Amino acid sequence: MSEKTVDFCDGTWKIGDSVFHSEYGWTEIQNIELIPNRICVKSQWFRADGRSGRMSALPTIFPNKFTVPDEAYERPVERPDLAMDTPIWVKKGHYWIPKHFAGWAEDGWVKYWLDGCSSHTGSVAVTTDEWRLDDP
Repeated sequence: MSEKTVDFCDGTWKIGDSVFHSEYGWTEIQNIELIPNRICVKSQWFRADGRSGRMSALPTIFPNKFTVPDEAYERPVERPDLAMDTPIWVKKGHYWIPKHFAGWAEDGWVKYWLDGCSSHTGSVAVTTDEWRLDDP
């Protein structure tokens, strides 16, 4: 029985090979599905181009460590001056959900309170880069 391999980023990869996951760092390929040519990393399925099986817009896994190019930092992003608990809209999948502003993360993403909470009722804030102030 031949070993499963998949073509990924100009190379041939197999179970156990190391890949770089943009969130978890270095990890190993756990499984390969030849049709539709996907690999499993961290219990998640990815297409051979490194994009999530959930059809994410950007690759998530890479054959080497992912680094943000210097030109991405040339122009600082201006963040609006928002008061704590300002109503915002956060994109979750295909839907926009109303949330309350909880601050700014170091990476420039917006923080919001979980489960419809505000600073008065919540203890957990998470981040996202897909948000807006007006009702979509």
